Amino acid sequence: MMKPCFSFGSAVAAILCIVTFSGCQTFHPAVNLSVDSIYENASIQVDMVGINPSQYKVWTQKSVSEYFSPGDEFRKITDKKTFAFGQNRPKEQVLSRNDPIWKRWRDKGVSHIFVLADLPGISDEKAEKRRQIIPLDRKAWKGSQTLFIFLPREIKVNVSPTGVEVIPPPTESYRN
Repeated sequence: MMKPCFSFGSAVAAILCIVTFSGCQTFHPAVNLSVDSIYENASIQVDMVGINPSQYKVWTQKSVSEYFSPGDEFRKITDKKTFAFGQNRPKEQVLSRNDPIWKRWRDKGVSHIFVLADLPGISDEKAEKRRQIIPLDRKAWKGSQTLFIFLPREIKVNVSPTGVEVIPPPTESYRN
């Protein structure tokens, strides 16, 4: 009887290498969104917008106030996931890894998620507080250059009076 030329362990290692380095540079984590208790009676909208590289510059310059104004064309036509917070609504909501929007975003070549929050009392001069960008490039996350197991399976987004915060944050070179 012939012995196999490789062990089960080497087969698993080969599969891991193929999966890890197969050209797919993006990933999709679960995104847990929470709103500070100070907003429990306020009506807050948070949109997660999938953006591909050709749209990136336009979206970084887009006014957050304009985006949330009634009739804004960007908000009407964009492929987004909207979360509503306020009275009698959960303070924590999740964009799961299984949500169908991930497939639509992948098909459109989405490379970033723009998190836009319509926060009361924060004007457009402080738009950076109401906008955060989550890069979907594996290289944006600490330790992810080696094995895919270091990628965060879950990213937390906290919305508070100081703005929108992404935890863990992407590496310094990928921050807005």
